[in-house]
Amino acid sequence: MHAKVRFAKPSARLEEADRQTEISSIRARDLMAQTKRGIMRRPILLYGCAVALAAATSGCGGSASDSSADNSRVTGSPAATPSASASPKGKVTIGSVGFGQDQYSAMGVGTVSNPTSDAVSISVNFAAYNKAGKVLDTESGAYVILRASSSQIVAQDLSVPDGAKIARIDAQVSVDDSSKDEHPESSMTIAAVDVLKKYDMYSATGKIDSKYQDTVSNVYVGISCTNKAGNIVGGGYSFMDGNVVGGSQAPFSASITVSERPAKCDASATLSNLSEAK
Repeated sequence: MHAKVRFAKPSARLEEADRQTEISSIRARDLMAQTKRGIMRRPILLYGCAVALAAATSGCGGSASDSSADNSRVTGSPAATPSASASPKGKVTIGSVGFGQDQYSAMGVGTVSNPTSDAVSISVNFAAYNKAGKVLDTESGAYVILRASSSQIVAQDLSVPDGAKIARIDAQVSVDDSSKDEHPESSMTIAAVDVLKKYDMYSATGKIDSKYQDTVSNVYVGISCTNKAGNIVGGGYSFMDGNVVGGSQAPFSASITVSERPAKCDASATLSNLSEAK
């Protein structure tokens, strides 16, 4: 007679190991995608005016307006609360700055406002500090196009030393190029954002409603999340892989980094310096 073989149920420790392995795998895929986008972005920035800015305007030139000469810096802490931007006329600024940090990653978040009549190509530099004021990391990103009289949520991954806790961040926006916006009515809106959780990770999903006539590629989605008190607790971003067809809706999904479970997340979309009209 053959003895019966019994299969033991996976132990809690094994289940936890499997869970951590899947989390690490997802994070690795996200990191590879971000790295690939960063490698792609640098050479295209050299032609950003000819490619992305041309998709937003009818022409491309170095207009010597105030918008192209302005840098704006603002500081955010864990208690940073979104507020209406008090942008001086003709100045591109960044406000509503905050950050999110979990056991795996950190993310800086802000909202850039463009009150000018130009479409502007911008980049944002984030700097993270600990309680003692020591710089933990500096990162540049959010190479996007803002239409005239518009605002855009931006976010950037931060890489801090193991075990380090961010106490505050600074954010500075730079205008890299500008051109008269011939079609300020073209816009992309996001009505609602859903927050999903799988294991210890959060993601945000929603739909972009495009008012563009043309189909465009590599649309940038920025996400900012707040807790019940209205304080910024993190966010995220995505360069959409697919095209956004003019006059239609396009779904998006992006990983977000938050310090706590968000009460809500807001998102906005715009052209990036990778965007092309199809």
